[in-house]
Amino acid sequence: MRRNLNEDVKVVYALGAENRSGAGAVLSPAIDTAGFTDCLVLLNAGGVAGGGSNTVIVTECATSGGAYAAITGAAFTVVTPTTDNQEYIGRIDLSGTERFIQISATDAGASCA
Repeated sequence: MRRNLNEDVKVVYALGAENRSGAGAVLSPAIDTAGFTDCLVLLNAGGVAGGGSNTVIVTECATSGGAYAAITGAAFTVVTPTTDNQEYIGRIDLSGTERFIQISATDAGASCA
């Protein structure tokens, strides 16, 4: 029997480039991964000005409002002015992770948008 893609994939717009408009950290809302086996994270890097950089990691927690910790191996390449305005894709095997994930983007040095 064929399964529909929406039975296996949960699509969530978690954190857009428009949410990152200056130095500092920005977190996505908690994303509930219950019932899913994998997570596909799409990063639209946007523009990075001057000597700035953007570091994006995926974090996990057992509860939506708890303390999140980085998932080992779930970080994107640091985005700089020479690697900006691109899309990056990462796949996460959820079998060994906590139920909730968040996307964490930290901008340093200059505006990212």
